[in-house]
Amino acid sequence: MKSKNIVSSFAFKFSERIMVKGIGFVIGIVLARLIAPEIYGLLAIVTVFISLAQTFVLSGLATALVQNQETKEEDYSTVFFLSMAIAAGAVVFLYFFAPIVAKIYENDIVVWPLRVLSLTLLIGAFDSVQTAKMQREMRFKEMMVCNLIATVVSGAAGIYAAIKGLGLWALVIYQMVQVVTVAIAVFIAGKWLPTCTFSIKRAKILYGYGWKLLVSALLTSFYSEIRLLIVGYKYTSADLAYYNKGYQFPNIIANTLDVSIQSVMLPVMSREQEKSELLREMLKRTLSLSVFAVTPVLLGLAAIAETLIPVLLGEIWKPCIPLLCVFCVSEIMLPIKSSNLCLLKAIGRSDLYMKTELVRRIIMIGILAASLICFDSVLVIAIGYAVSAWIDTFIIAAAVNTQIKYSWIQQACTVWKSLFCGLMMYAIVYFMNSIAINPIMLLMLQIVVGVGVYIVLSVISKNPAFSYIFRKLRTK
Repeated sequence: MKSKNIVSSFAFKFSERIMVKGIGFVIGIVLARLIAPEIYGLLAIVTVFISLAQTFVLSGLATALVQNQETKEEDYSTVFFLSMAIAAGAVVFLYFFAPIVAKIYENDIVVWPLRVLSLTLLIGAFDSVQTAKMQREMRFKEMMVCNLIATVVSGAAGIYAAIKGLGLWALVIYQMVQVVTVAIAVFIAGKWLPTCTFSIKRAKILYGYGWKLLVSALLTSFYSEIRLLIVGYKYTSADLAYYNKGYQFPNIIANTLDVSIQSVMLPVMSREQEKSELLREMLKRTLSLSVFAVTPVLLGLAAIAETLIPVLLGEIWKPCIPLLCVFCVSEIMLPIKSSNLCLLKAIGRSDLYMKTELVRRIIMIGILAASLICFDSVLVIAIGYAVSAWIDTFIIAAAVNTQIKYSWIQQACTVWKSLFCGLMMYAIVYFMNSIAINPIMLLMLQIVVGVGVYIVLSVISKNPAFSYIFRKLRTK
């Protein structure tokens, strides 16, 4: 594939993520001002079980459709029927499991929201095949339009419901409308319908690759969601809301880049999976640009958090500030992890992907257990997660090194200038919090100074990522 097409596809996917997450960010701010933290905590409990079920339903097979070099039309229909069957089983399970969740957390209000949101699994199963087909065909411009429409429509519905005082149901409506709208939009754009074909032979081939990714995704999802379940059970629903909100802000930033990398680079790397040297260069460029982009935003967010959170969400959300700062540090690693994991998927090493996932989760669960046994603090749980995220990255990089000879030390050398410039920028912007001026004016000043400092330091340090971007902009 031509470099121009790769850049264009990445531009569309990254633009989509920026706009979708940006609009979603604004919608989240409005909803946070209309709905109490305790209600957000209840939604987090419901979402945990939906996320686990989504992982079971959607992971593995859809990725196999993208990665496989010879995906056939019958493959799409085969995966569709498999996914719908698994989704239907998950919906039935969650219907009867909902009262047990309510009993564990001593709150009957979560029963029907959990049952209603479980229906998104069926919609998601249909949508996942459509999305995989469009992703394989590099139709990111159409996907961008679909997701933007869904974000705007669902946001309007959620805000209207919150204004009407529906509380938890406003958040349920927001999520339901988003899933339904994006499924309809993708169907209109993709114009794909399953045929009455099901190939057991092709199902075995796709499942042979996909089941390892499914196990890996389940381990990841279980670890991510178990933290929320523990916080929700051990502490109050408000504590869970602060923890979840502190995680959401930096995760939105890192995940925007993460999804863009995975969506574009997986099909591109898959087509070049036999060329180790080319893959190494792709990974190096991806790491350089992604860390350069995400580091100043995350460290800048941590630096201005003390001023930003009261201005955006109100004083009631201030307890989430230290949690947000910790998660900003942990999420810096996400683009590095994602790029490396994307390569393992692309070269068909789902077995190695699964093995590293197992080792990583054992270590991370051990750190989580130590945090719970030795301390009684939500903040310590967050710090344990951050430590785990950094260890996680080294393990993944070591696995990739066995395939393309690109060690974690070489990867560190690729990104260290961006990390250094980001840390210097953080120190300067953080100390500006002591300036006694209007909070909004202070925020604007901090952002301007932060951007300026990061650019100047990038020029002085001759950061290759900045030089590359500057050359591309000058050419355009």
